[in-house]
Amino acid sequence: MARPQSSQIVVGPSIKGYSGGSGSGGGNFFTRFLREEIFAQDKRPGNLDILISTGLFAATIAFLKNYGSELLAV
Repeated sequence: MARPQSSQIVVGPSIKGYSGGSGSGGGNFFTRFLREEIFAQDKRPGNLDILISTGLFAATIAFLKNYGSELLAV
């Protein structure tokens, strides 16, 4: 007798024997993300631009918050 088909839907890879997507080493999602998106050689220039821009933005906000009233010419 044939076994009835299950209506269960499986999403994503099975955990057993999963080696981590691209095969470039294991690790959890966060360490793979850091390795493949943040520290990858081909993405460093863009990440450095984002880091510099964010730092400049934060420094500008801090400067204006502390000394903004002194810049007003009233």
